[in-house]
Amino acid sequence: MSNQDSFIKIRNLKKTFGDTVAINNISLDIKKGEFFCLLGPSGCGKTTLLRSIIGFVIPDSGEIFIDNKCVCSSEEKIFVPPEKRNIGLMFQNYALWPNMTIKENIIYGLKVKGVSREARNDKLIRTSKMLDIDNLLDRYPSQISGGQQQRVALARMLIVEPELVLMDEPLSNLDAKLRTKMRVELISLHQRLNPTIVYVTHDQDEALSLADRIALMNEGNILQIDKPEDIYNKPNNLFVNKFLGSPPPNIFEVVVESVNNKSMIKINEDFEELIIPENLKTNKALLSFRPEHCEIIKESETPNNNTNENLIGKFQIKAIQFLGSDYIISLTGKSQEIKENLVVIKLSAETFKDKKLSQNEFVNLNISNDSIVIFNENENKLYP
Repeated sequence: MSNQDSFIKIRNLKKTFGDTVAINNISLDIKKGEFFCLLGPSGCGKTTLLRSIIGFVIPDSGEIFIDNKCVCSSEEKIFVPPEKRNIGLMFQNYALWPNMTIKENIIYGLKVKGVSREARNDKLIRTSKMLDIDNLLDRYPSQISGGQQQRVALARMLIVEPELVLMDEPLSNLDAKLRTKMRVELISLHQRLNPTIVYVTHDQDEALSLADRIALMNEGNILQIDKPEDIYNKPNNLFVNKFLGSPPPNIFEVVVESVNNKSMIKINEDFEELIIPENLKTNKALLSFRPEHCEIIKESETPNNNTNENLIGKFQIKAIQFLGSDYIISLTGKSQEIKENLVVIKLSAETFKDKKLSQNEFVNLNISNDSIVIFNENENKLYP
């Protein structure tokens, strides 16, 4: 991405709190109009990075540019305060003023900016209708639901027409049904208004469903920046691979042997050997495949035994869990490793019904080579 494409440019940003490194020399570019998610576990630095963009946190070193304007530079001694960065903010706590009506809450930012009453009312009507809260304007926050409060907070943020919208876990207080509905509203809102959005979350479903791109963070570092489908299917390292997915991926220690400029992968006695069309140049590695990328073949069916293309294994079904649209199948094999660490498979309800699987049944596994990811001993990706 060229600098001309970047609405937000972060260069060599670092922030420590005592001995804790919250942001570790991060550089990042975010496009204008992009829905960009900062994803990671609690304490990984994503909120500190967001608050640095806002101006609530002053970094120890590095630079931040918004729309080609430097708003923070430790070297140049530049710091633009938050109120002058034209940023819309929304946090986990909606922070609505309880003594103000919904109308007064929404237009508060316009009043502070000195916008005329007529212009405020025009914007209020347009914004409240867009978010379907125009019938709530005379009520107080205590008189509306959590989902309605969330839309009021959105309206208050959007009515000032910020070029940049920053959101920190804005849906985490909502129940599962309302979170799903609000994700749809956020996607629709972004399509209509096209603001640049930086969205902090620890929820992988939110990040995967909302983002144009995701930056996955851990311990103050960005481990990978990619489109949702690529960060899920092509993880750069083992942490990214394990953080995404429910259930998490199956991971095995493997032995690698070089054969005619290819690699023979040996897992354990439950799997046949697998030929990878690359010389991985390592003796030990970690092999991973996701639960939904596996095909279960009943013993009465004919498995595909082409080990040049697929990883084949034989297992016994130990547990079946029904989750509505899916089934989680736990399998065990002969090896001690498998007995201690079950192979977990995810099947659609339709596939499970067609297979007519039952507990303690012996089945074959067929895992496509395209669904396998191999990491070295340092947990960085080797293949594909």
